[in-house]
Amino acid sequence: MSALKLNSATGLFRNFWHLLLLVPAFLFTAYVLVDLVFITRVPLPVSFPMLGFVVLGLLCIRNAFGCVRYWASFLWLGLFLMAAATFCSASISYHQIFNWLAYILLFVFFWNLGRFDRRVILPLLLFCGAFTGVVFYRALGSFNIFLVITSVCFGGFLALYCLSVFLALSARELPGFRWLVLGLSLSLLTIMAIPVFLIYFTEYIGGWFLVYIAGIHLLSLLCIAVGASIFTLKMDPVQLEEMLRKATPAKEVESVN
Repeated sequence: MSALKLNSATGLFRNFWHLLLLVPAFLFTAYVLVDLVFITRVPLPVSFPMLGFVVLGLLCIRNAFGCVRYWASFLWLGLFLMAAATFCSASISYHQIFNWLAYILLFVFFWNLGRFDRRVILPLLLFCGAFTGVVFYRALGSFNIFLVITSVCFGGFLALYCLSVFLALSARELPGFRWLVLGLSLSLLTIMAIPVFLIYFTEYIGGWFLVYIAGIHLLSLLCIAVGASIFTLKMDPVQLEEMLRKATPAKEVESVN
């Protein structure tokens, strides 16, 4: 069931890679918060939900126990960086970094707590490759290295995100499962819709289109926040450790007390 997971490195190696994700995520989060409060002073409709995510996450993690705190940090940091990449001016120059880091954090969370089925790899890659090719075919009328790199990055990004959704669908035992799946699915919808409209339906792009996209994305963030809150507050540490052992019997389970 999890042959690829079993071939991963030992607990120390895994924790090292987790730190390479969590430490930059904490630093970027602090950077956005400093800019949000003291430098840019963005409008209240943007700063209020951003700060609300931080306060809600801290309150939930404060009331969590054991390894739940550790794994909940992947959810909350990924959620905040997703929001920052979209709504904060501080992230304009770091938009892609924030997005990639956010979705990798969510992927690591579901990779460890979901059930991986190798049979979905080929159909998933074929779908992502076909979708990317169809979407960017019109834009690549003449060879342009920037567009080629963009299409390749988009295809890889889409494959990673689709795999996260599949893994989330398999994590039915997690509290807040439905909210997490709904939030990820709505976010996936916006990821796929934006390039389609930018390339094929440019005449429809305007103020209302941006409002709809921003509204759907904000709704996806709220759904993920609800799911993360339920997971953080209701997940039993003993049950979580048992799930981790069943998913990856060969690895050492984190249990932060």
